[in-house]
Amino acid sequence: MRKLWLALLLGLCGLPLHAQTQVSARPVTQAQNLTGGPVACSSTPATYLINNQSQSFHYVTYLTTGSPTSLTLFIEGTSDNMTFFQISDTATDPMSGQITAYGYFPKVVVSVACFGGTSPTINIQYSGTPQSASQSFTQLDSGIYQKVIAQGASTGTTTTTTYLTPYGSSAGWLVVQTSAGGIFGSGGTITVGYSDQCNNTSFINNVSLAGPFTLINSAVPQAFAVPPFPTCGVTVTYTHGTGSSGTYSAEYNFSKPGAALVPNQVAHITTAATISVKSGPGSLHSIVVNAPVASETITILDLSSAGCTGTPTQNTRGKVTLSATSDIPLVLLYDMQISLGVCIITSSTADLSVMFD
Repeated sequence: MRKLWLALLLGLCGLPLHAQTQVSARPVTQAQNLTGGPVACSSTPATYLINNQSQSFHYVTYLTTGSPTSLTLFIEGTSDNMTFFQISDTATDPMSGQITAYGYFPKVVVSVACFGGTSPTINIQYSGTPQSASQSFTQLDSGIYQKVIAQGASTGTTTTTTYLTPYGSSAGWLVVQTSAGGIFGSGGTITVGYSDQCNNTSFINNVSLAGPFTLINSAVPQAFAVPPFPTCGVTVTYTHGTGSSGTYSAEYNFSKPGAALVPNQVAHITTAATISVKSGPGSLHSIVVNAPVASETITILDLSSAGCTGTPTQNTRGKVTLSATSDIPLVLLYDMQISLGVCIITSSTADLSVMFD
């Protein structure tokens, strides 16, 4: 009876009969220095194991010394300790950067390769949490769309590098500049090609999307627009010219969703000739007649550069005959898809501007 009265008294006072324990649900952050301090860079990719303890959000920062000319760094995960998948974007800034990845994997590693410069080293830091409240900003944001092709690299070395497209499109700008006194030589070019980087067994690669752009021998920045093609990856190829010297730097800046459209490329034609305006798939936007010649014909064909010679007739897509009294400028709007390339045949010397992607 006394125990019953005690229970009723405690209940009236609002006191618990038994103590309760509360468990915190706050995520625990795991942090580690993956390299244990600065380590020598290598052109052969090195991997560093992340001490993963139920982490599903991964955040990596890195810092280099010795001014490497090239760097690739990304995060990989595996469920069977045999097959690794890239689960992050690829960082390319040779100096420093930040990168993130999402998803739980029993084993997570960071893969990095960097070279050039003067005995470069790299230091890699990691932190992770079981859940993410991350938002891209500043360097973390720019690292997604700004890809460094080269930084202080030799103009005499031909390079080919593949990048994942952060927004599923090739749209963007290539910016190239030589060092003071550096030249690209005679015939130096840079080209953007299609690469199905997300499908390692695909054979649809190395199709030219933009370029080759001819590089002029000047220390001023040179910018080239790359039109929007839906693709998982792009391959950028720098080809040095004859007599090149000095160093150069180059970047690929992908256009973010909602950005202004990339302008069309243009070919200026003023002669009677068979001209390969573009080789590879794309589109013919328009032909602008700046100065007509009476009875001149303009023939449009869908042909590769190899087939756009002589007087081809296959895959004709249109033919226009000009008049000396045409309004100037005369804009011929097409916006047609091209599979093999844009081939233009002119019969005389009218002044034409051909707009294409």
